[in-house]
Parts: sequence; structure tokens; C-alpha cells
Amino acid sequence: MNEITNIDEYQEKAISLAVYPPEYKTLYPTLGLCGEAGEVAEKLIPFITDEDYVSEKMSNDIMLEIGDIMWYMATTAHDIDMTLSDCICINLGDHYDSFKDAQDKSVIEEQYPDAYDCIIPALKLFSSIGAVSELVKKYVRDDNQVMSDIRKNKIAFNIGAVYRHLSCLTFDLSIEMQHCADANLEKLFSRQKRNQIKGDGDHR
Repeated sequence: MNEITNIDEYQEKAISLAVYPPEYKTLYPTLGLCGEAGEVAEKLIPFITDEDYVSEKMSNDIMLEIGDIMWYMATTAHDIDMTLSDCICINLGDHYDSFKDAQDKSVIEEQYPDAYDCIIPALKLFSSIGAVSELVKKYVRDDNQVMSDIRKNKIAFNIGAVYRHLSCLTFDLSIEMQHCADANLEKLFSRQKRNQIKGDGDHR
């Protein structure tokens, strides 16, 4: 598979692999975001507690989990009729087409002591995912599933925040966001080819 450098091209391919029922749009990918946040947290423990335990396999494992977060970001954005690059723009203030440019801008915007590498962006990442979840909960509970522009823009801003903090986390781990996107699509297209896109995937 060719490398995907364009954020919205990635989103289009990600959407093509979505198999959840339309009546669960927005809700399903938001729940997925929350679930993947927990998996990233679990994978991060050795990076934070034992630097000597870091291995190439661990880096690859966490890259795949980050790719899963990106997929749920892309589908959540699509379900509120936004492009992923629009969400990033709302948060960062400028439009970015490439993963690298958006990651570079995110890293410049976020400043924290080196001693808190991985920790600060991870905590902010989980907080932003929680904010998306809270907004979607209110949409389901209060809005009769009619998305107002105010609600949509708040969700989009926090999807952009997820990208922003994910960019800093991957930077601290010497991982490029583009590589996470490529690995994610490669994994999902492989599952589709093997008819394992539904259910438990690869039985992890």
C-alpha cells in the first residue's frame, strides 16, 4: 500500500472500512475512542515506568493502538459531517493537509518539561477523548439526535485536540503520525481481505 500523507485521504479510506450500523453513527466511534484510550494507556506503562523495557515490538504495538485512535477520530468526524483536517484546523487555527505539518504544528504549540514526555500529552489526550465522549453523550441524551452547529463545532474542536495531543505523544515516542495512519490502514485492509473486519478482528 502506498503511504498516505494527506489527512483527508486517510479519512476517506478509513470510512470505506466502517461497518457499523448507521443508527449508531457518532456513538459507535466515540465508544471506540474511549476503548482505544485505555489500550494506549496500558501500552504506555512500560515506556513511562521502565525505559530499559522499551523494544521495537512495543513501539510497533503502540503505533497500532494509536492508529486505531486515528480511525475512530476519522469516523467520528465523518459522522458529524466534518473532515478530519477541518477538526484539526478548528483546534490549531490553520488548515493542514499533511500529517507531518499538523504534527509539527501541534508539537510547537505544546510545551512541557522533558521529564514529562509521554505523561503530559497522554493525560491531555485522555482528557480530550473524554470531552468528545461527554459532548456525544449530551447529543444522544438531550438533542434528539439532531446535531446543532454549536455541538458539532465543540465536538470538532475536541477531535482536533485529540489529534494535537496524540501528535505530541507520538513525537515523544519517535513515531510519525503518518506511519500510524499507514499501519492502521494496512492492518484493516488485511482484515477486510481475510473477512475479519468484523467481530474480534485478529483475536487480540
